[in-house]
Amino acid sequence: MNDLSTILKRYEAAWNELDPKQRLSFLDRCWAESGVYTDPGVQTHSRQALSDNIGAFLAATPGHALRVVSGVDEHHRQVRFEWKLLDTGGAVALAGMSCGLLGEDGLIERMTGFFGPFPSAI
Repeated sequence: MNDLSTILKRYEAAWNELDPKQRLSFLDRCWAESGVYTDPGVQTHSRQALSDNIGAFLAATPGHALRVVSGVDEHHRQVRFEWKLLDTGGAVALAGMSCGLLGEDGLIERMTGFFGPFPSAI
C-alpha cells in the first residue's frame, strides 16, 4: 500500500515536470498503468496518455505551476482535493478541484478534474 500524501506529491510533481522521462517516472510511482484521467477538455486512458496530455498542457501554459492547496478528503479509496494553477507572477490563473479513486495498491486509478467555482444553486 502506498502512502496517500506521497502519492499526491508525485501526482502534483508530474503536473509540473517539463521533462517527459521524469514526468513519466513520477506517474509510474503514483498512477495505475490503465488509469483514466478526465477534465472538461480531455479524457486519457493510460499512464503514457496522461503524461502526453500533461506535456501539452505545460507547453500551453509556460511558467505556470499547479499546486494542491487543500488537505485531502479520503474514504473508501475515494479522494478529493482543491488545486490552483499559478501564473508566472504567482497569481491564480485557474482554480478547481479533483476527485479520484485509488486502487488496492494505493495508485490512482481514476481522477476527474473540475475547473472554476461551483455553479450557482438552482
